[in-house]
Amino acid sequence: MFSQERFKFEILSVLSMKFAPSVRVSLPRSYNVLVFRRRGDAELYDEESETVKLRANDVTFVPPNYKYKINSLTSEEVTVIHFKADIKNGKEFKNLHSVNPARFEYLFEKALSCWNKKPLGFAYILDSVFCSILAELEIQCAEEYSTSVEINVRKAIDEMRMSLSDADLTVERAAKLSGYSSSYFRRIFRQITGQTPRAYLISIRIERAKTLLESGYYNVEQASALCGFDSPKYFSTSFKKAVGVFPSSLIPKR
Repeated sequence: MFSQERFKFEILSVLSMKFAPSVRVSLPRSYNVLVFRRRGDAELYDEESETVKLRANDVTFVPPNYKYKINSLTSEEVTVIHFKADIKNGKEFKNLHSVNPARFEYLFEKALSCWNKKPLGFAYILDSVFCSILAELEIQCAEEYSTSVEINVRKAIDEMRMSLSDADLTVERAAKLSGYSSSYFRRIFRQITGQTPRAYLISIRIERAKTLLESGYYNVEQASALCGFDSPKYFSTSFKKAVGVFPSSLIPKR
């Protein structure tokens, strides 16, 4: 629903609202609105006369300065989050029908409860819940627009990330998990990610190794082993080729 790039936000309010069957006009607001529709069906009309059907379990994003008319066909119950944010692709109205409504209902209700009760540390709790909502939206949107092939490749990528320390992790093993032959897997993997499976595996191992080295808790040999490289020498060569410096240069000087 939103760009995968992170954005800063400020939550202004979280409300539970009920509407009887009616027609009402919503004037432009200066902030963003994220809505979870717990119950009720409605039709929304914008200034360009486009109609959007809204159903129970929909998650709806309304950008700032968006004027619309809504026709509540039945009694409605919604949970609404008002927030400020500079969202890269947040200029358009968007509606998503949830395939996991229980998860969204739980998160929106948790946000509402936190806003109303304001427990100690509520601002951090609320921001955390809101980020969880954004994560669920990103996951569902990715699944909704992904083909079965992309989903299977994603399984292989997840396996690569979870098994980075395993030196026996191979492209053939990842291909088997996706259900494809090694040759077909290599071809579709490159089409989807822009990299070969081997290059991708090395890149995420290097990425993890940088984090370990920069922490100051691991030496080159330890980082090499924890990231699944066969030998520190091969690790150093691969690291220098990818990053431009030898891994030892990233270890903080004491």
